[in-house]
Amino acid sequence: MKRILLAFCLVLISAAAVPAADLELKKGDHICIVGGGVAERMQHYGWLEARLHSRFSNLELVFRNLAYSGDEIDGYRNSSHRLRSMSFGTHDEWLAGKSGVPQPDKLSPRDQGKVRENRFELTNTRADVIFAFYGYNESFAGDKGLAQFRENVEGFIKHTQGQQYNGKSAPKLVLFSPVGLETILDPNLLSPKAVLETNQRLKKYSDAMAEVAKANGVQFVDLFGAILGERTPEQAVTLNGLHQNAMGDQLIAAVAEQGLFPNGPMLKRDGAALEALRKAVVDKNFYWYNRYRVTDGFSTYGDRAFLKFSEGPGGYGNGLSNYSVAQRELDVLDMLTANRDKVVWSTAQGKAEKAVDNNLPEFIPVISNKPGTLEGGKHLFLSGEESLTKMTVANGLKVELFADESMFPELVNPVQMAFDTKGRLWVACWRTYPHWKPTEKMDDKLLILEDTNGDGRADSCKTFAGDLHNPTGFEFWNNGVLVAQGPDLLFLKDTNGDDKYDIKERLIHGLDTADTHHTANSFALDPGGALYFQEGTFHHSQIETPWGAPRRVANGAVFRYEPRAKKIDVYVSFSFANPHGHIFDRWGQDIVWDGTGAQPYHAVLFSGDVDFPHKHAGPPQVYGQRVRPCSGTEVLASAHFPDEFQGNILVLNVIGVQGMLRYKIDDKDSSLGGVEQEPILTSTDPNFRPADVEVGPDGAIYFVDWMNPIIGHMQHNLNCSTC
Repeated sequence: MKRILLAFCLVLISAAAVPAADLELKKGDHICIVGGGVAERMQHYGWLEARLHSRFSNLELVFRNLAYSGDEIDGYRNSSHRLRSMSFGTHDEWLAGKSGVPQPDKLSPRDQGKVRENRFELTNTRADVIFAFYGYNESFAGDKGLAQFRENVEGFIKHTQGQQYNGKSAPKLVLFSPVGLETILDPNLLSPKAVLETNQRLKKYSDAMAEVAKANGVQFVDLFGAILGERTPEQAVTLNGLHQNAMGDQLIAAVAEQGLFPNGPMLKRDGAALEALRKAVVDKNFYWYNRYRVTDGFSTYGDRAFLKFSEGPGGYGNGLSNYSVAQRELDVLDMLTANRDKVVWSTAQGKAEKAVDNNLPEFIPVISNKPGTLEGGKHLFLSGEESLTKMTVANGLKVELFADESMFPELVNPVQMAFDTKGRLWVACWRTYPHWKPTEKMDDKLLILEDTNGDGRADSCKTFAGDLHNPTGFEFWNNGVLVAQGPDLLFLKDTNGDDKYDIKERLIHGLDTADTHHTANSFALDPGGALYFQEGTFHHSQIETPWGAPRRVANGAVFRYEPRAKKIDVYVSFSFANPHGHIFDRWGQDIVWDGTGAQPYHAVLFSGDVDFPHKHAGPPQVYGQRVRPCSGTEVLASAHFPDEFQGNILVLNVIGVQGMLRYKIDDKDSSLGGVEQEPILTSTDPNFRPADVEVGPDGAIYFVDWMNPIIGHMQHNLNCSTC
């Protein structure tokens, strides 16, 4: 910790040597934060907001964090540097809190009177003040890009000062420099030499921003030295040299506050009171983050938002659209956020008040266009034992029940599973599919199932994580678990042995969630320990990394992530519809499936690097599939099965055939070929939807059944509660 304090003190001395005017704030000012990953992470820790609320406890400031991993300062006019899915909303629309219905002509008569003309009306952005954190992502253009960066900074200043986002005056603008990288003494991360070279480049961009800000009369805050220092992994204030942890956020916030108010008094704050205020800020930001980064955006405001459905048996019709139903949920989130602004203000003033949510607009009820046969249109679901009677298995095989909802009610909508080194089965369960509904509990889970008495059936179920959202994939790493929770990749770890996580960090940002069907899934480790996952069409992802410029990709990709090095790359950029399934065979050859059509591709054939926005053309398929779609895959390697089964590929299918198919894979020319064999299992239960398959430590094949009357949510209202 000594190095941390020394670095911090040097920053304070340097800042004090350059006198500047304090930022003037007025009561009720709306402060919007824009920028890249460091600014995005601030909302999850809350230190800068807490400090400013503490300093100005009677001003009732309104903060809205609009930062986004990978953004650059010219993103207001260059969409390639502010990558978003369809109709997300422009830079100016969000700052002004003003954006019309994206495709109003597609609304149905049933939507009339249920939709606001201004979909951002309740966001409380309407910026009076803008904090802009840029420069890091731009710096990878090097010396050659400095002149363009200066132009972009000046262009951003002039554009911003030419707006009246609050409807009456130009916003006050504060430019924050990029944060210099810390050196973490870990051989897997950037070397001290590489950090030095990066910081030399960043300092040039920071100085350039300061010069342009001064020339244009704009306040500039120097954060470059906020986290500088050489530290062990245990002392580190960042995850990867760049993205701050909780301690790093404290340091950045302290330097930012002093830079904003260099002439103001150094406040003596009560630690417990400040922590209570920070927690109130974080709670408010939870609702804002889930509003601003709402999942299933393509069905909330994109093209599928304007699909309309019949109300009762049928398909598409002229009933409610996704848009009116989902936008009402966003209105609810806006109000939940605003109600927690009041809690923040009262906490800052030393009052103990809880959020009052008696002013929320009513949700719009949805009538299913695929009702079941039971009362109220509910569907009949079989128990695990009843499901067995609907299954047909290959000769010489049998299927048994390991666990079901009657045994463990938490086992709802299982999406992926994996066995740990203790032989326990972990299952990601997605109760809130396709995404969380505001006012309900966010309680998607990661469960641990165990057979403790050896009778072949689970008798123990523990909840390792019970507060997840859309856990579309996971994999074990470093005595913890990497979990997809778009738009982030989380790392969860249990440090006290109670089988419940007590460490949570966001390792990756910027994974798009335009359609949760297509969000980061099919987690697989290669023989070298790198993690692969994939996303489908409609998605526009941009991921920051200390190893280089942002990784950007749109409409389908496979990512490769090295957890030790915190390094991520686009392994395959291809126009997948909905990729599900990725395996490595015993020789390290991998096959990736486009799940919608169940097309299998030998990944090495299109895994070469291409610059965004270019994509690979489709390579030859490994085999010609007869049915679709594919939901999961596995390589069969178990001495319990005949020799001719060894190395076969197991492919789950959920529509044309509902079951587990089997393919024999061989070398073919310079690639691979496959021939379908007798299926492992099929079912006549119309709700049978196998979602993942694994070979267990006992040599048996395990699979999970999602069990749903529908398999896609394009043909049904996004929030159909009876489906």
